[in-house]
Amino acid sequence: MDAKTVKHGGSTQRLARAASRVRDGKVQRASVSGAVDARGEMCTSITRRKISDADRAEAIRLFHAGTYVKDIASSLRVTKTSVRKILHDAGVASPPRRMTEAEIKDAARRYENGESLARLGERFGYSPGTVRSKIVRAGVEMRPSSVPRSL
Repeated sequence: MDAKTVKHGGSTQRLARAASRVRDGKVQRASVSGAVDARGEMCTSITRRKISDADRAEAIRLFHAGTYVKDIASSLRVTKTSVRKILHDAGVASPPRRMTEAEIKDAARRYENGESLARLGERFGYSPGTVRSKIVRAGVEMRPSSVPRSL
């Protein structure tokens, strides 16, 4: 792959030319992940674009329907941060809150007494991964997983 830098809308973008060819009017490419433009060039950065009022309304509608922020971002082709900002600006959702020291200590104590990360996440209103990272940082040693992982 060779790379080139181009100017676009006042910002510099780096594009990588993917090994591609056009067949029957469609871009054919090897198993290279990422967006490919009409010229067969792979875009390695997201192009900033103005989010329309229709996209804002759709983000809010999808959020109210229970769609995850990451899925909304994917469907609208914007970042999760952009979706969170749209929701916050509309008064729909506030920025995520952080676990307090008291919550972390309580979660650590409960985990050490046998409560699961999933249950702790539900109890405190965070994802199990957030609870895990906070209590590990507080010095708690994780129990072995009850579900064997395949290699």
